[in-house]
Amino acid sequence: MRTFAAPSRRARRTVVVGLLGLLVLLVGLFVPAVAGAAPRNPTNAEIAAAQRRHAADVAALGRLSGQLAAVDADIERTRTSLDAAIAAYNETSRRLQQATAEVERTGRALAAAQTAVDDAREQARVEIRRSYMRGPVLSLGGVAVSDDPTAQTDALAMRRYLAVQSEGAVARLQLATVTASNARAATRLAEERATALQVQAGRERDQVLRALADYQARQAALAAERRSLERQAALAYGRVRQLRSQRAAFVAWAAEVARKRAAERARQAALARQRERQRQRELARQNATAVAPPASVGSWGNPMSPGTYSISTCFCMRWGVFHWGVDFAADYGTPIHAIASGRVVAAGPAQGFGNWVVIDHGSNTYSVYGHMRVLKVYAGERVRRGQLIALVGSEGQSTGPHMHLEIRIGGIEGTKIDPQVFLAQRGIQV
Repeated sequence: MRTFAAPSRRARRTVVVGLLGLLVLLVGLFVPAVAGAAPRNPTNAEIAAAQRRHAADVAALGRLSGQLAAVDADIERTRTSLDAAIAAYNETSRRLQQATAEVERTGRALAAAQTAVDDAREQARVEIRRSYMRGPVLSLGGVAVSDDPTAQTDALAMRRYLAVQSEGAVARLQLATVTASNARAATRLAEERATALQVQAGRERDQVLRALADYQARQAALAAERRSLERQAALAYGRVRQLRSQRAAFVAWAAEVARKRAAERARQAALARQRERQRQRELARQNATAVAPPASVGSWGNPMSPGTYSISTCFCMRWGVFHWGVDFAADYGTPIHAIASGRVVAAGPAQGFGNWVVIDHGSNTYSVYGHMRVLKVYAGERVRRGQLIALVGSEGQSTGPHMHLEIRIGGIEGTKIDPQVFLAQRGIQV
């Protein structure tokens, strides 16, 4: 049963540096999220279209204002004519009232004249009767007040007689008859004038009402059109302001994101410089003190010198996935040696490993080394056991400086087996 020694101070420092590197990676990944979700950034075409719409609405409103001014002047002229028509209608109504009063007055005069005629006729009959009772007289078959033309001769005789007998009664009868005739004519004239004025007043009233309705309708239509254009222009201006506000918010957000990213890049650069200084110090220390080759038994050896590393991850499940090798945590620049002689079949960048070295040891056995910063061999080169092939780094998917070792049987893409067990079977304890 294999026992493990407590991690050295260097190993603990390596773990701390690895954790710091992981933290830096996570912060770098989530920096954009700190600034919040990006607000909508309207396009220049959207803003230009909204501005054109607003300008068109303002121009239309200006044109309408000019039309309204012209229509207002036209309406003012129409109102002057309307006022004149109303005044004419009022004058006609006044004259109609006077004509109606005249009809009533002449009617009363006609009634009074007719009564006077009736009274005069009655008096004349009384006088004629009285004269008849006094003695023989001419035939009274016709009188002056008769409407029968065949009685004119008797009427003349009667007038002569009445001139002597009843001159006063005849005179009153004649005067009453003339007065009644004049009253009748005046009444007909007043009625005709009143009828004509009534027709004229009706026409003028209808004209005034139509003019008023047209005036009010034009005013209402123009006012409604003006309100509609004003609302439309206000909405267009509101759209322009909304788009400009969205653009300003996006510009502010983008500036904040750029500032935070620049700050993060500066921080990352500072950390990188710090790590590089540490790596240079480690390289200087290692160059000053030569590191002996790793222990070996027979044809196989340790990939790193004891005391320069610690096992940080085994051939096991890790973070929900299987880890197909063993991780040798060490400082930057720690030498890595070939575990056996063979031919280098790959040396350079590789996905996930950052950089890798693959050595074919024969018998379908391959060793794979990953995450190195510096490679000391090239593909096709023959190497011997214990030869320096690379220096520890933290390239690719790595959380700190270490060397990842895999053993594959059956080819470069063959079955992966536990490197610790493989080496232990060959007398190498790692």
